[in-house]
Amino acid sequence: MRITGLGHAGMFIETVGGNIICDPVLGPSFYGSWFPFPDNRGLDWERFGREADFLYISHRHRDHFDPALLEKYISKDIEVLLPEYVTDDLEVDIRALGYNNITYAPAGQVIERGDLKMMITPLRAPSDGPIGDSSLSVDDGTASILNQNDSHPLDLEALLSFGKPEAYFTQVSGAIWWPMVYDLPQDAKQKFAGLKRDAQNKRAMYYIEKVDAPHVFPMAGPPMFLRDELFRFNGTGQDDDSIFTDQKQFLAHMKELAPQYDGHLFIPGTVVEMNHGELSVSQSLYSQEEIDHIFDEKWDYLEEQRATRQQEIRDEEASRAEIIPPAEMLAAIKEWWEPLLKKSRTIRLGVGGNVRFRIGELDMVVDFPRPRCASTPARSASTGTRSPPTSSRRTSATTRSTGRTRSSCRCSSRSGAAASSTSSSPPSSSASPSTGSNTSRTGTRSRPIRPRTPRSATGWCSAAARTCAPTSPAPARSRTAS
Repeated sequence: MRITGLGHAGMFIETVGGNIICDPVLGPSFYGSWFPFPDNRGLDWERFGREADFLYISHRHRDHFDPALLEKYISKDIEVLLPEYVTDDLEVDIRALGYNNITYAPAGQVIERGDLKMMITPLRAPSDGPIGDSSLSVDDGTASILNQNDSHPLDLEALLSFGKPEAYFTQVSGAIWWPMVYDLPQDAKQKFAGLKRDAQNKRAMYYIEKVDAPHVFPMAGPPMFLRDELFRFNGTGQDDDSIFTDQKQFLAHMKELAPQYDGHLFIPGTVVEMNHGELSVSQSLYSQEEIDHIFDEKWDYLEEQRATRQQEIRDEEASRAEIIPPAEMLAAIKEWWEPLLKKSRTIRLGVGGNVRFRIGELDMVVDFPRPRCASTPARSASTGTRSPPTSSRRTSATTRSTGRTRSSCRCSSRSGAAASSTSSSPPSSSASPSTGSNTSRTGTRSRPIRPRTPRSATGWCSAAARTCAPTSPAPARSRTAS
């Protein structure tokens, strides 16, 4: 078996029963913000596309699913290995590109192609979100590997029922925007970033020890940020307020804590040769001198990348839809998010409050409500008057200038969101249509939750709108769309 790193979570697996291309990504994703690190444009994408027999997309996040790359390099006749998810979003996306040779991969079912055995383990827990995530186990008789990429499986027994892998490929870096783009004091950002990096390391070490493969390959991050407004958040940040540890940093951490495992650098062009217990690693794209420059002189390397890749950012910006007025944006957000929030109880409970978003000129607050106590009168967001208690599901919509909806003692399910808006921030060319809503829904629960101790309402003023509304004491969390 031979595995070649394609960048980020991508890999090309050559086996005795066929070749699998996994999560190939080339261009920047997430509105031109997220570039594979290190640069993977120098790979022979024509060859990988031509020689691939199977296509595996772990999930539909755009740092794993690159439609432009697929259409340019991957044959429409390729056999697609489709994880079994609750929703069909990934299948719809793949079929829309013209890929119809799909093999459905039920959870835990081994797919055999001659001596080649493959098993996809989808994750469908609420914390994975509706689009899920997945891992791929491969064994061709000469070697066995586990490509876990971004997934964080809870049922390790089911995952490892395929057999213990000899090589383990897993995410170790961050993949979210917390806490960098949130409005927090700088010392709080630094503290939260440090805690997040520690949590990532602990999570990665937990899986490494549970899987117990002798060879470990950190992958699936970190990204490069080459947009000017995001550049400072590369790595652990120019001000130590970011979360993106790199492969070399994690390998040093793992060597200190668990020297019994052999850790290997896995970047674009890394070639891993495996044959009946023997394993060798070489680099086909970068020399050792270049690798030292990438990791030991990282900011210099990132500056070089930023200087040469601005056209990709401009091309992405030119491809965006025209920014619509704030009122229309809010209406579109309401239509989009309210049905989702109605179904997403775990997410609502996890956030459990109000979050302020600034998206270009739109300044809005979104309520992710906890359960409400049916016996406690609720305060109307628009008028501040008392509403009667209710035991049936109902809907009330309100739109206000940036102020919070009241969220007092509650124990019945509220299945919606409350949003408010004001146009006060300067226009932003990098603003993108983001999400929110301004409807609250109230219902009952068969098993009441003990309510929190009620507190008197206090005023909360929006710095943007300079308006006040009665709210519960905790301030809304805030984030800025980049």
